[in-house]
Amino acid sequence: MKIRIESDQKNCKKLWNRFGHPSSIFSEWDFRMSFFTPAVHRLHFMHFQVANEEIAAPLWYDKEKKYYEWFGGEFCEDNVFLAKKKPDIKTIIASLPRPLLAKAIVDSSPFYKKDEIKYIRSVSFVKNLEQLLRLFSKKHRYNLKRGYGQIKRLSPKIRWITDVKDGRKYLSRLVKLSKRRFPEGNEDESIFFRKHMEGCFLALIKNQKSYRLKLLIVEIKNKTAAVDIIAIYKNRYYPLIGSNDLVHFPAVGNFTTYLEFEDALKNGCDLIDALQGDCNWKHRYFDKQPLYKFERK
Repeated sequence: MKIRIESDQKNCKKLWNRFGHPSSIFSEWDFRMSFFTPAVHRLHFMHFQVANEEIAAPLWYDKEKKYYEWFGGEFCEDNVFLAKKKPDIKTIIASLPRPLLAKAIVDSSPFYKKDEIKYIRSVSFVKNLEQLLRLFSKKHRYNLKRGYGQIKRLSPKIRWITDVKDGRKYLSRLVKLSKRRFPEGNEDESIFFRKHMEGCFLALIKNQKSYRLKLLIVEIKNKTAAVDIIAIYKNRYYPLIGSNDLVHFPAVGNFTTYLEFEDALKNGCDLIDALQGDCNWKHRYFDKQPLYKFERK
C-alpha cells in the first residue's frame, strides 16, 4: 500500500475533485472551504493506493480541538471516504491518524458506530403547503399552524436577504441571538463561541456559486425575533443554522418553520434537508436518516 499526504490547498482540491461524491451541498469544495481557517486548521488529505484501488480520506487537523476530523469540520455532513466505488476501509484503518473523530458518514460499515440522526423530508410529490401539512400528525399540524397564527397577529416584519452585503450585516444579529440562547459552557453552547466561526459564515455567504444562500429575518416590535440561514442547492433546501428569541416570542420557531416549508415549495425544491440533531422539534416534521461515525483514540 502506498500513502501520500497532501496539505497544499491546490493539491487537496485536485484530490477532492478526482472522486465522485454524494449528491449534496457538502460535496462542493467552495462550501467546505468556507470553514477553513489557517490559524485553526491544517489540511491533511490522505491518498491511499491499495492494489488497484484508490481511496482518499479528506481530513484536517483542528488545533483547538486537538484531533483530526473531516475537511469542513463539525458543520459538514454526508461524509464518505472517497473512492471510485464503495471502499473497503479495513485496508486503511491502521494508517489513519490518531486522534480522529470522523462524523456524519453516509455509508454504513462494521467499523462505524451510530451517529446522530439526520432529518429529511421529500417534497418532490407535494404540490402546495396544505398538502405538505397533511403529511404531519394532527397534533403537530395544529401546533405549527397555531404558532404561525400567533406570530402573524403580532404583524411581524419579514425579510428575505439575498444580497451579500446585507447578509454580512444581518449575520451579526444571528451571532448575538445564538450566543444568548445557547450560553457558553452549556452542552449545546453556540458554535459562535469559537471565534473563527462568524468569519466562516461570512465566507459561506461570499463564496456562493454552486449554491444560493438567503437569510430569513423576522422582526417584531423593533426586536429581532429570529434569524435563519438557508441554502438552496440543486433543488435541495437546507435550513443551515438559525436562532430566535423564544423568551419574548415563544411561537417564533413554528413561524419560521412554516415560512421555510412554504419557501422550499415556492423554489421548486424536491427535498428539505434539516441536517443532524433533533433539537427537540425536527421529529415532528421530518423522516429519519441514519448517519455513522468512526473514531480512533
